Amino acid sequence: MLALKERQSTITEKLKATPAPTPRLHLNLSLIYKNKVANLIDALNNDDTISEANEAIRQLIETIRLVPFNGRLKIELFGELATLLNLGMAPKNEHPPG
Repeated sequence: MLALKERQSTITEKLKATPAPTPRLHLNLSLIYKNKVANLIDALNNDDTISEANEAIRQLIETIRLVPFNGRLKIELFGELATLLNLGMAPKNEHPPG
């Protein structure tokens, strides 16, 4: 029993020291995203699908906040859409956070 407890302690320590795995992104993620944006633009410009496209965008936004900034209102988006927009605006030499 003592040997098993010692082994369990060793494994537990190794697990604590192991870094969290980094997310693996699909190689064509940027192309997939570009196509989805193009499809969304088409849907927003089509009278038959505009209401569904607007609803899809609304589901990606949790909160919109208007903040005064230098005499103007700055729009802050929170939710999945904001995360996607921030990924697109990250410097090209940096990897996006996981």
